[in-house]
Amino acid sequence: METKAFCAFMESMEQILVLEDEVDIGHLVAFNLRRKGYDVTVEHDGRVGLGRILKERPDLVTLDLMLPGMNGYEVLQKFSSHFNWWQTSNSKRSIGSSLSAHTAQIR
Repeated sequence: METKAFCAFMESMEQILVLEDEVDIGHLVAFNLRRKGYDVTVEHDGRVGLGRILKERPDLVTLDLMLPGMNGYEVLQKFSSHFNWWQTSNSKRSIGSSLSAHTAQIR
């Protein structure tokens, strides 16, 4: 994504969920996002994080792959079964992986 497009995309985000089992990393990511004015929640367990995704519908999710309870791939698989809900939402939705250079955007 180009820098301008990425900045515009991020400006549309209101609520961000950071799913990261390393407590220090999760809090560091949240700290930096909060400094930029985002509302950020951190979860350290995949199963708990999936529940929060489905209940709170965050605008952006950063998803670590190595999570306790349910790994990132399982979270993504379960989440994908609710894809139509995300696709029909008014705001842009994203899932990213902190261990991967790939980010799938769901609009």
